[in-house]
Amino acid sequence: MSGERLLSVLNHVGFFLNQNDMVNLSLVSRKFHNSFAIDQLYAKLRITEHPILRAERSYLDCGITYLSGYRSAIKSHNQNDMFLYDKIELLLESGHIGKIKEFIIEENVFHDVKEGRILLGKLVARIIDIGDVERLELRDNELLRVFYEKILQLQHLKHIDIFDFNLLGSITAMHNVSELKLVANEAPIPCNGSLFGDDLLAALETKIEQLIISVNDYAFSTYRLFQFLESESVKFSKLTALKLDLVHAPFDFSHDAHEMIVNYMSKYMQLEKLSNLEITFCCPFEDCTCHEDFLLDLAPHLKSLKQLGLIEKALMNKGHHYAVEDWDLAMCNFLLNIPNVGEKLKVLALKHDPPLNGIAEDTVDGNYKRRRKLFDNVLPRLYSLEKLIIPRMLQSISPYEILVCDLLWNGCTCDFCKTYLPVFDQYLMNHQYYPEDKGRFTDMIPPVFLGYVGEILARRTDTNRVEWELDTLRLAPENQLWDFHGFENIQHFQEYECHFNENFFPMLATCISHFFNGYMYHIVQYLPKLRLALLSGVYYSVDSMDNPIPETFYEPNHETFFTTIVDTSTSDALKCPTRFESLYD
Repeated sequence: MSGERLLSVLNHVGFFLNQNDMVNLSLVSRKFHNSFAIDQLYAKLRITEHPILRAERSYLDCGITYLSGYRSAIKSHNQNDMFLYDKIELLLESGHIGKIKEFIIEENVFHDVKEGRILLGKLVARIIDIGDVERLELRDNELLRVFYEKILQLQHLKHIDIFDFNLLGSITAMHNVSELKLVANEAPIPCNGSLFGDDLLAALETKIEQLIISVNDYAFSTYRLFQFLESESVKFSKLTALKLDLVHAPFDFSHDAHEMIVNYMSKYMQLEKLSNLEITFCCPFEDCTCHEDFLLDLAPHLKSLKQLGLIEKALMNKGHHYAVEDWDLAMCNFLLNIPNVGEKLKVLALKHDPPLNGIAEDTVDGNYKRRRKLFDNVLPRLYSLEKLIIPRMLQSISPYEILVCDLLWNGCTCDFCKTYLPVFDQYLMNHQYYPEDKGRFTDMIPPVFLGYVGEILARRTDTNRVEWELDTLRLAPENQLWDFHGFENIQHFQEYECHFNENFFPMLATCISHFFNGYMYHIVQYLPKLRLALLSGVYYSVDSMDNPIPETFYEPNHETFFTTIVDTSTSDALKCPTRFESLYD
């Protein structure tokens, strides 16, 4: 193979290497280093508080370089800050900052916020001065406030966030922008005089392919934003991806509002060409059907839909079974009314909003079975689905006590679970928590315990890290651990000597993933083309024989295998108890 051809091959292979492997490859040869390795290492940078988990099969940790804190299960805030601080200082000394094309700082990366912001500000200022960055996201509100107007003046941006509509005139270069985020906040949207010049309107119509309409304040109605866009005759004719926060705010939403929004979308967005759609629903009113009415009006227009995300944001009746079931019915009815959904839909993300502590109403066994039967009837219709994302699976089932009791006491029969499940049973027997509604300490029970566990697992793929739930499988999960205390003032009994800390959490995550195996073997029977799935921080790939294989995460030194499943090669690791199997009848 010629040298040029080898470089071309390695250049393409590089997208399947994580940052450690890419660094090693760059050290092999100066030619490798200069030709592609250093460019790929710096192209996409993301600063996070916690280190990421390294994946074995699914390439989750490839394509992005992560700067994060101390990779240790037990660490202090100061230790984590020191490691991250040193890494950013080294980056500031680099001569390759100009190669950065995408730069994202996640929220709350430093515990010492003041010192951290000073350092991050130096780095952001340096990147802005160079001016070659194409995507710059600052999820720290103070940093964003300081640099926002300068970001709008960058000449090569492909992604722009609009937080203040009065600054629309500050955008100096729209010719490269293909992704736009409009954020409705507490400030009223200007209604007098046009904020959109002819050049800006033309750019929005002909350039924008991805649009996010976000609502930060849930007292602010999405309807008002669409009224504003319609009054300005803003068109998005090239749109292929739309993320929408649909908020039904008090005193600011008419009965015909959803019709107006759908009419605007069909007129100015060409919904028939939309391939990616993600909607977050927020309605504070009981017995309101706004989300169902909106979806039924929208469904017939979605003739090219390939990726769909449906997200619940509950302000009222959180944890009430019948409210959740109504949401399930609306979502499933919407799915069945999308034209040719079985042939075209490839990716589906469903995110419920269950109570944090797993305490809900009317969560009897029969209600669980009825909800499961609903999805049993709908999932087979999605026979072309390749990716399934359910980031709060464990939190959604934790209120059903019979399920989580089975997990802990009649769970997987493999040697690993037989060793560790009794350990977590001991934890339950010796800990208590303080629910505010009761005003006293209460014994820890399985729904509460696994509700908290589900929250920690969900933080691996927190929405603060991904703009779209549909993009969850493109990002490496964070190494989120729990010390088995905190939340609602969890503490052990005085006479008990507690040794539970972060070191125990990977074992619990493995037991959870064994429990999910039963669900996955059920799901793959319905979805013959499924290849990737995410259930509450547990990742699965599906092989050609329709066997779901849980992703194994490991530490970079390859010595410690970390979370999900240690061994799925033996049939014992996949056994389910009789009671668990009966729930699939």
